[in-house]
Amino acid sequence: MKIIAIDIGGTNTRVALYDESLKKLDYKKITSHPRNYEETMNQVVEFINGHQGVEAIGISAPGPADYQKGVFFNLPNLPGWRNFHFIDFLKQKTNVKNIKAQNDANLMALAHHYHFKRTKDDVTQFFTVSTGIGAGLIIENKIFAGSKGFGQEIANLPAAWNKESGFGYGQGSIELYASGKGLSLRSNMKAQELLSKYNYEDNKIIEEAIESLANLIAISAAFVNPNLIVFDGSVARYNKWYIMKAIEISRKRMFESQWNSLEFKFSELDDDAALIGAFHLVTKNNS
Repeated sequence: MKIIAIDIGGTNTRVALYDESLKKLDYKKITSHPRNYEETMNQVVEFINGHQGVEAIGISAPGPADYQKGVFFNLPNLPGWRNFHFIDFLKQKTNVKNIKAQNDANLMALAHHYHFKRTKDDVTQFFTVSTGIGAGLIIENKIFAGSKGFGQEIANLPAAWNKESGFGYGQGSIELYASGKGLSLRSNMKAQELLSKYNYEDNKIIEEAIESLANLIAISAAFVNPNLIVFDGSVARYNKWYIMKAIEISRKRMFESQWNSLEFKFSELDDDAALIGAFHLVTKNNS
């Protein structure tokens, strides 16, 4: 059995061929042309049709989108992809009929759930702390996306103590307070420069960010009682101390029983999490 996994991003689209054991057999990175989806997707089709025996295609796709039907809405970084029916496009251009799609954070959650050997009895909460902040939740080996697919869309979650808003965010937005973009907007500095100065300077913006992340962790513990929380994303990956401080503070904001059931991990999947999640999307009954 051979599986194609596709990760559509605002800059690049990556496509990989896997066997049933998740061994990567082939791989290609393609430029995501912002105003002409065919320039990108025709290369994806060429890759797929260059391999025999492909049984399914899993797609990690940006939002907003209708993932069941495979239709993009208004993508900020890919304006020319609006109303593109990407699942139908692939069905028409290839011989593969088993095609599923989900957003990247949900698929990264799924990838880590199986990577860390979790089962139907486990609940995995995933957070990506990068330019923005995203989340995914796995319950009973299934992606939990809510009634209309917007579950775990946490960017505007009011997790900060403060009520500051602006830049298109609501009051106390977790993305405004704790993401790379938010740190830059609130400080007028590059996020990494700001974070690197933390050990040398007392920085209120970083303290508020850590407090906000601690609240986010405690909120997840209260609402879904996960036994695994995984962090990924460039800010988390290169500033683990930032996440660890938030984890330490979060303990004081949840019941001891909730804390005792929790395990925290950082991603071990590098940049392949979305591809691996797309693989699992079509090989396991998890959607």
